[in-house]
Amino acid sequence: MLRFNCSKHCSLGCYIIITSRTYLLIYVLAAQGTNIAKYALVGAAANLGGATRMTLSLTVIIIECTGDITFGVPIILALIVAKWMGDFFNPVS
Repeated sequence: MLRFNCSKHCSLGCYIIITSRTYLLIYVLAAQGTNIAKYALVGAAANLGGATRMTLSLTVIIIECTGDITFGVPIILALIVAKWMGDFFNPVS
């Protein structure tokens, strides 16, 4: 595990640990034969949803783009959590 400490409040070491664990998770999932594109779709939706703070309309747009309704529940959950986190760290005034 890599760990570097910075003098700032948000340390670089925490970022390196998170990204190394993410790469390990991707490697393990790929080795098991899991389709990583599904996780990428949910992550991209959460990233866009946290930035735009749209939940339902963005879910409908992404489901229409994929053409598969089975992605609906993970996408809506990711978008709701992303909106909550966006509102928590940067409240709309």
